[in-house]
Amino acid sequence: MSKRSTKFTVQADDFAKFQHPRAIALSPDGKLLAYTLSRCEFEKKKYFANLHVIETATGASRPWTYGEHTDRAPVWSRDGKWLAFLRNEKGEDRIYILPREGGEAELVFKQRGSISEVKWAENDACLIARFRKADPDPEAEKAIAEGKEPESKAPASRRITRLTYRFDGEGFLPEDRYHLYRLDLATKSFERITKSKSGDDCFDVSPDGFSVAYVTNVADDPDLHPYHQQIYLLDLKTHKRHLLDPPLGEKFVIAFSPNGKYLAYIGHHNLKDAWGVEPIHPWLLELKTGKLKNLTPSFDRHAEDLTIGDLGYGLSGPILFWDEDSRSVFYLLSDEGDSFIARAKISAGDPERIWHEHGQVAGFVIAGNAAAVLHLSFDSLGDLYFCKDITTPHDAFLQLTDFNREYLSTANLGKVREVQFKSGDGTKLHGWMITPPDSNARKKYPAILQVHGGPRAQYGRVFFHEMQYLAAQGFVVF
Repeated sequence: MSKRSTKFTVQADDFAKFQHPRAIALSPDGKLLAYTLSRCEFEKKKYFANLHVIETATGASRPWTYGEHTDRAPVWSRDGKWLAFLRNEKGEDRIYILPREGGEAELVFKQRGSISEVKWAENDACLIARFRKADPDPEAEKAIAEGKEPESKAPASRRITRLTYRFDGEGFLPEDRYHLYRLDLATKSFERITKSKSGDDCFDVSPDGFSVAYVTNVADDPDLHPYHQQIYLLDLKTHKRHLLDPPLGEKFVIAFSPNGKYLAYIGHHNLKDAWGVEPIHPWLLELKTGKLKNLTPSFDRHAEDLTIGDLGYGLSGPILFWDEDSRSVFYLLSDEGDSFIARAKISAGDPERIWHEHGQVAGFVIAGNAAAVLHLSFDSLGDLYFCKDITTPHDAFLQLTDFNREYLSTANLGKVREVQFKSGDGTKLHGWMITPPDSNARKKYPAILQVHGGPRAQYGRVFFHEMQYLAAQGFVVF
């Protein structure tokens, strides 16, 4: 019996065998990489994710949390002694902190609603959280008070007061919008620190930990004018806020430079943009003078990960980090099936591609000049890599994990081929073709055309379970 014939064909329920690293956080000294690892409990029809930590020098990994939870969004304290993370449990969104030296996770906040992100501030004495309250629900609140998991039931009616009231994957939106809050870790007080009526979007904490830059919509009706966004600077000591006043426009992510002189953001200033048609770029705002500069004015690719598949990665929003010397920013670009890290210098010009490995960088994080990367390809369903100095040309990215290796090595996969062709008007198009496992080039096979027209997303160089399953059924998938 041949070696190939002992392999199994891809099945529809194989997704339940996969493990996927999701959120990642690199300790300030670059020695520890925290990540969440998701798994499927098929019989329960649920996904769970626990927190793990891996030593970047040795690759040794161990879980820091256990059980049927879905942990997310880990973030290290500035001194590297604590790790905060989020978990939705018993009808509440919760914030936990874990000591680096080991011990039980401490619950520091819980409330009905949704926390999108937390960041450490004020010498690690507090956390800044972006939080949105849930709508009142007496039955859910009663169940939580009794220590029970509230049942998910649709209301008999809904009162819709907004033009934007529902999102795919999120469902109906509550009346409240996201706002910024300060969580005092000593007293556990949770105080709202922004006053905008329209809600607050991305934010960052200054290098000294005592100021917050945040994006908010300044239109009377933000649903009618979603790109009327401005940046404010809030002093956590005096509670005074200052308008930085760059042009109105969509701003996805902002980041202080380590020297405190600049604020970078990724976005655009076209108030008539239609769902991502306008290219987004990294911008540099000089805080002292207010001068604004597009760092890649002649480059025509979106500054984010636009690769999609069916493993739950992609389209999670732009990522932005600075190098240690405040001379360059790092972010994601997408082009012809790849999503990769790019570097733009503050002197402006075309960006430089970092690490030329084909596939999808679904996430990365930088601490100092050390970098950790979450990468997918045809041969990986998601693995973690580490680089000691991302600013050094050709510095090696070391693979830390090899999740799903047994599955990939024993599955009889269809062969993936990259194809390029021209449309009727001569435009060059890019695509992929998967042939059935052990297919014969002399035989004809039925074909399935899977169309995605963009311009907001691309099929990329990643394992695609659905298409591999169809190929295993004897179809050529294009």
